[in-house]
Amino acid sequence: MYLSKLGLTDVRNHQATQLTLGPGPVVVSGANAQGKTNLVEAIHYLGVGSSHRTSNDRALIRQSAERALIRAEAVTDAQARLVVTVELNPGKNRAAVNDVVVPSMGEAIGLIRMVMLAPEDIALVRGEPNDRRRFLDQLLGSRRASYKGVLADADKALRQRNALLKDARGQAIDEDVLAAYTETWLHHAALVTAARIAGVNALAAPLIEAYGDLVSASPSQDVHRLPTLDYVMATGERITAHSDAALPSARDIQDQLQAALMQKADDERRRGVTLVGPQRDDLFIRLGELPAKDFASHGELWSLALGLKLATVGIIAETGDQPILILDDVFAELDQYRAERLAQRCVDFDQVIMTVATGTPVPVDAPTIMIEGGQVLL
Repeated sequence: MYLSKLGLTDVRNHQATQLTLGPGPVVVSGANAQGKTNLVEAIHYLGVGSSHRTSNDRALIRQSAERALIRAEAVTDAQARLVVTVELNPGKNRAAVNDVVVPSMGEAIGLIRMVMLAPEDIALVRGEPNDRRRFLDQLLGSRRASYKGVLADADKALRQRNALLKDARGQAIDEDVLAAYTETWLHHAALVTAARIAGVNALAAPLIEAYGDLVSASPSQDVHRLPTLDYVMATGERITAHSDAALPSARDIQDQLQAALMQKADDERRRGVTLVGPQRDDLFIRLGELPAKDFASHGELWSLALGLKLATVGIIAETGDQPILILDDVFAELDQYRAERLAQRCVDFDQVIMTVATGTPVPVDAPTIMIEGGQVLL
């Protein structure tokens, strides 16, 4: 898949931007604060339904404007034309697919498949568990849209159970109601956990390949210090990805969660919150035998984050169109060796959109779009 046209109306500092694009790599260049990241942020919104920089949709609407419009035309792997339009409003957002308004945003979001690496994504390695859970959920949702419903059901069931525990904290609780909420939550939580573990397992080999390729040109890098992924459950169980052990089924996970709930029942009632489950799980990344979060260098952190995103592209492509790869200000964070390796990999993708600050060397032969003050310079 690749974007052939992109239109932004009142999106941040883009009052009226129209781009015509082709397959392959493209560089978006300009000075800082001119609108490069705003442009790819809009594509990210079409892909996952949110900004990678803020949870407030209102922030995407240009000051003094009442709404913002993002319109993208893409060419699928089957050479079909796909048009997705999203209108951001302070009230309710609206969307259309091939110029037909759809009942819900969920029917439009994700049709434009994309994977983005931005400076914020270094948190995938050294950030909080919630950053890695969000990464896994976006990966799984991009791979199969049905996962979004599974996750939403689990979140709803968790909120209901937590509300009951909180309201009854320090008091008698209706055991029948708690049992009913717990049964519903266990079912959905097990499905989420099983999907995440399978996703981590699928990531393992592509991550090792991508990371090894990125660092193999660097004379200072020990290429034998390759990454390993573990999924660490709040129950204490650690599952190493791509190992010989069979992946646990949703039924096995549900039984394990239920046993853990029984052990923590008193603590949950005292604290008024659910203490086990996918909302407390983590993705653990090792380099060799050491936790990358604590021992990786800055270059290794970036290579791991980039390796995760490159691996994600292939995994998503297994279930449909190959996603567009967006690299937001990435080359400024890489040394010459890694930058050249990444440039060589860019030719493998249908489309790669790279933002760079003016003067940043990019070892890629690609057309360049100049951005200044939210406008395209011809």
